[in-house]
Amino acid sequence: MEPAGFAVGVDELAGLFSSCVEAIDKVQSYRSVRADADVQDTFFNAAKARFEQWGRGVGIDQGRLLDDHHPALDNRDISTAVRDLLHFIIKFICDDSQACPRRSTRTAGLGDDLLGSHQSRARHGPSSEPRRSKQA
Repeated sequence: MEPAGFAVGVDELAGLFSSCVEAIDKVQSYRSVRADADVQDTFFNAAKARFEQWGRGVGIDQGRLLDDHHPALDNRDISTAVRDLLHFIIKFICDDSQACPRRSTRTAGLGDDLLGSHQSRARHGPSSEPRRSKQA
């Protein structure tokens, strides 16, 4: 990837992070009332706060990658791994809750096919693709 293309890829991380936060917000709003809802909400809120803290810590603020972001995000392998993890978070949330974030044109990019397919699945039913089992 050329330096200019790589910069666009690194900038995409901020948009993906924002999409994850938006999906997390939607999941919480769709939660059903259960006997242990208070305990689950506490754990969920703690995990969400930690995720948002991580975003600020690496230099993502309000959907934008800051100029003084963590230098590791400029490493192609690391930024690719982070992008893949953020895509996985969105995929996991969309598959399980159908709470897919809407992507703005500003954050559109490498992950559009992945997110677009999940958005259509949320409207038209579950995927026929097999789900991977959790490996230890």
